[in-house]
Amino acid sequence: MKNITKKLGIIALAALIAFAMAACDTDNGDNKNGPTYFNGTLTAEDLQNSQQVWQYKSEFTKISDAHILFDGNRDVDVFVRTYDVDSKLLVEKDVGSGRIEGGILSFSIDVPGAEDLIGWDALKSRNFFYWEDAAVDPPEVKGNEFMFVTTENERLNLEIITGTKEELSQELVRFIYVDKNCTMTGTEGVKDGIIHGVGEQSDTYFETDHTLNLSLKEGWNTVYRRQTFRTGEDGNGKSLITMEIKNPLNLRWILYPAGYDGVSRPQ
Repeated sequence: MKNITKKLGIIALAALIAFAMAACDTDNGDNKNGPTYFNGTLTAEDLQNSQQVWQYKSEFTKISDAHILFDGNRDVDVFVRTYDVDSKLLVEKDVGSGRIEGGILSFSIDVPGAEDLIGWDALKSRNFFYWEDAAVDPPEVKGNEFMFVTTENERLNLEIITGTKEELSQELVRFIYVDKNCTMTGTEGVKDGIIHGVGEQSDTYFETDHTLNLSLKEGWNTVYRRQTFRTGEDGNGKSLITMEIKNPLNLRWILYPAGYDGVSRPQ
């Protein structure tokens, strides 16, 4: 199992989980789902998930013990990555704010403006590149993913990590806003597509085993992604991707350290 955890470069817990795989357990909780579509201002209460924030701990013996209750206070920025009209460079823009008070999260995000949204090509390259022929109908739709970072540069994800001795999975919800009803489809799943071409992840691959078919409504949508890591026959880590419109209520708000998944903010 060292081989599979060595390749989990896009999950911040990878280095910590490596020694714990021999004592893996599954912490799925119940299978209830919350609302998946929202219109107007979005708040933490709207999601119906627990607003309790969790934080990973430095040492644990099984995956279900990888997180501990967070009871501290943090200010939270909600931001998007969009393109500057003049420079055409990717920039970050605050679009909402929140607060963790005594470990409980609250936030409010207004309906985004046109300047906060990006076209399909950019949206695909960041969120739906697992399908080589991914397309959207209508093609002129614009949208964006909204991300959460504390003012201490910690990434905040709605997710859960589960595992067995053979595999490790990250389940998370991405918050995608689109400016009109649309359908995202893809039939040609990428096979042995390299996620990162250099360094530690140069031999990490992802695969898809299903067609992409997401019906999004104008407004906020919860796009659920499950990423399951297994060791392939060649000994390298393989990542199986699935996506659907879903909002599992057993997911937790998890604090990750600065730099997780490349989403730290300049100080």
